Amino acid sequence: GHLKLVENSDGGGDPRHASAVLDLAKTLGRLINDVADARRTAETLASEIALTSPFPARKQTRSNLNQRLQSVLQALVDSMECVAAAMYVLDDATSELRMRSMWGLPFESLSAPPRILETAKADLEAMLGHAVTISDRHMFDLWSVPEREYDSAACVPLATATTILGSVWIFDDKPRSFEDRELNLIEVLAGRLAVEIEHAALMGEVGCEL
Repeated sequence: GHLKLVENSDGGGDPRHASAVLDLAKTLGRLINDVADARRTAETLASEIALTSPFPARKQTRSNLNQRLQSVLQALVDSMECVAAAMYVLDDATSELRMRSMWGLPFESLSAPPRILETAKADLEAMLGHAVTISDRHMFDLWSVPEREYDSAACVPLATATTILGSVWIFDDKPRSFEDRELNLIEVLAGRLAVEIEHAALMGEVGCEL
């Protein structure tokens, strides 16, 4: 806003009165500027909160969730310089594991029949808190590795601090052993996947059924 002072046309008036009016005008101007600054600050804070809030107002779609899961799996594959990764989720009866998301595997692998938990040795071991590494494909049968066309693999739990949700597998097309620091990173990213799934269920996202 602007304040405009107009000199009295009759040329009269007390100079002290004019000085007081000028001081009042300056004070009002500062108040107007302060109000405008406060409004801009409030609008900026509101925008930042909207962008950083972990609980969006709108429900996310199944496509949104799938994209987030695939992004984490892609980051896992890229960081480990592997070729594929997959996330397997337990059913409600905790008797089967079904692939929920993957990166680098054939698309049809998502429609593969669920695996029986009782015979999924590596998954069971991982869910007990012990990461499993299989550096030789000749050991794939022993550990019931779900994807057999690769040469090495690792399995870690898919879990939050309170809930075991399934397992995460990573595959490579050459024999290799995974070092402790690599397994730690895999477990961190697997934890991110678990958080995404749990958050989706809490927020009632469309199509987040496990």
